[in-house]
Amino acid sequence: AMEFMEISRLGSKKFLRQDESLLRSIFYQMLRSHNTNLANKTEVVFALSQAWCASKTQEDFEELEHYLCKLNPGESLMVASVFSNMLNLHNLSEDVLSSQTELAERIGEVSRETRSTDETFLRLIKEGKSDPNGDAIYKQLCEQKVELVITAHPTQALRRSMLKKNAAIRKTLTALHD
Repeated sequence: AMEFMEISRLGSKKFLRQDESLLRSIFYQMLRSHNTNLANKTEVVFALSQAWCASKTQEDFEELEHYLCKLNPGESLMVASVFSNMLNLHNLSEDVLSSQTELAERIGEVSRETRSTDETFLRLIKEGKSDPNGDAIYKQLCEQKVELVITAHPTQALRRSMLKKNAAIRKTLTALHD
């Protein structure tokens, strides 16, 4: 089990990557037991995506694009569905990390990041981004323009059974850190 103190020692990104890696590994094991071919294709897409994200080269992008274009429509749909499930697992691991970090902050195991406006202003003044009275910050805030943008986003509907499964995964992942 990972201690709260390890959050600050490891850094939250490494902590998150460990949970994601664990969930992805379990997910691939489950997927492989049901559909080895789909698991293999998904792992190839994931590896090619990681390679392109790391390199940002045109060659790596074209290799990913070529592989994806070779998939038939049914395979593309299934791979997309697998990635959707992996993103849901990523969201669960982020949620657990956020909860663990917030709890560690509350009990004093790690120092919390700036969360209030006053603390932010004091930090900016201390860093020399404004005069000691904060007049430069005040002036910039007064010159801000705020424009409302209203967009429509479809809500994601999940079956109750999926919500229960996600809650069970979240609970188990949290228990690993207690």
